[in-house]
Amino acid sequence: MSEMISTYHLNIGSAPTSYTEPIRAHNIPCLLYIRRGSGVLKIGDHIFPLHEGQCFFSPPRTPVSYWATDKKGWEYIWILFDGPMFREALAKTAFSAQTPVCTCTAEQCGVFEDLLSKKQSFHGGEYYDSLGKMTQLIASFIDTFPSEAQLERDGSLRAILSFIDSNLSREDLNIALLCKAMGLSRTALYEKFKKELGRSPSRYIQNKRITKAKHLLRSTSLPVGQIGYAMGYKDPLYFSRVFTKKIGLSPT
Repeated sequence: MSEMISTYHLNIGSAPTSYTEPIRAHNIPCLLYIRRGSGVLKIGDHIFPLHEGQCFFSPPRTPVSYWATDKKGWEYIWILFDGPMFREALAKTAFSAQTPVCTCTAEQCGVFEDLLSKKQSFHGGEYYDSLGKMTQLIASFIDTFPSEAQLERDGSLRAILSFIDSNLSREDLNIALLCKAMGLSRTALYEKFKKELGRSPSRYIQNKRITKAKHLLRSTSLPVGQIGYAMGYKDPLYFSRVFTKKIGLSPT
């Protein structure tokens, strides 16, 4: 009977700059929200830069590591999920080992803070109020960070841009992948971008990657190669050429 009940565990932790979390392999899904500072997430060979206001996913039974890059350390909230309802709901979001990072909306940040304020009060009505807030949180991620299956049912420009944002680290993020994920022809996809954004999908993706890479170069101490890798450029020399052509300065 207990297997049918959706539950979660909530706690808060902070890590100094020099601290690297040990390899973790949770048996159940885990979401971590960064309240302050910046850091890095590593899943396999993939590196994902992290900053305040973002949420990242630790897949079940998958070794991951994460550590602070901010000189003052960082502070984060972690939530461990259990129960079939939450597992089913999480599957409708884009959170996965390939796309583990999402920038939270103001509403989502507020829910995390509300849950933190009630973490010592899991009794009576407040316990069920917390479960309700958790359901609200996951439902909002289904809307703002949907899975490919959810996106294909939508097909709007908002859905396409959401897919791009959550897949910038993928080397194969291109027109063919967008068409497959959204169920659109190349012509329909191109026309949608030209009509509503005045640019091609390829140009939009490149601008998005370079803009985010520029922010990471300014705000973190991550090596140029890692930042390029995190933006889908597996060849650091190619990343440097694209960046220099676009910005007029080399990444270094």
